[in-house]
Amino acid sequence: MNVITATSNWYWSPATAAAGHAISTGLIGPEYTDAYSLGLARIEPGGSIPARASVRNQAYFVMDGEGVALCAGAGREISRGSLVKVPCGVAIELRNSGASPLWLLTICDPAPEPRAGAGELQSARQLSEAEVLSAESFAWKAFEATGVQGYELKPTIVGDELTQAYSVDLMRVAPGGYSEAHTDLGRHAFVILEGVGQVIIDGQTFCFQHGDIVKVPPGSLHELRNHGENSLVFLTIYDPPRRRKTS
Repeated sequence: MNVITATSNWYWSPATAAAGHAISTGLIGPEYTDAYSLGLARIEPGGSIPARASVRNQAYFVMDGEGVALCAGAGREISRGSLVKVPCGVAIELRNSGASPLWLLTICDPAPEPRAGAGELQSARQLSEAEVLSAESFAWKAFEATGVQGYELKPTIVGDELTQAYSVDLMRVAPGGYSEAHTDLGRHAFVILEGVGQVIIDGQTFCFQHGDIVKVPPGSLHELRNHGENSLVFLTIYDPPRRRKTS
């Protein structure tokens, strides 16, 4: 398993150029976890991902660009930092309304068992329609824990309301901030949105930057540090889900 996956290695697919969008689904998959798959979508100006209902719960995080999420005839503007949660069975169209490519991180539940009925597919989440949230919908909170310095988080921006397969926090680490070496029972992956840093996993050092994905195996001894001059911002995807107190 590669610890670091660079999204800059992903390329435009000629097969989907005519549709105005392209999707890569192999950033995280069964080689690391069976709880979810992680992909990256690029929508060209004027292009869209057509509306269709999926049998999977899906979350889209806008990494760059501007667009519109269209569901049931209603449209909501989306931009960098927006989050779109789409329960299984709900059709949504994602359209680029800007002048530059719209980049979306995509997180999908595993495919359900073929025997599963509609009630079983919906029982694990609370949302019945798509939800679009702006970056300002969540407040930064100080993250105070033993061995942690300079951390803030927006806790559980994706949780039980959409899926029981994983959860997502948004983290921000000040320059010089760090987490000391520790272990976790579950897997977690970091999607680096801003900044540069370093992670040490079981004695091996890995440097990362904006656009990289860092996979931390369960039970590994790991520590992280922001050695840049600006804030380090990243999504953390946990499986099993990590349930935090939000009050």
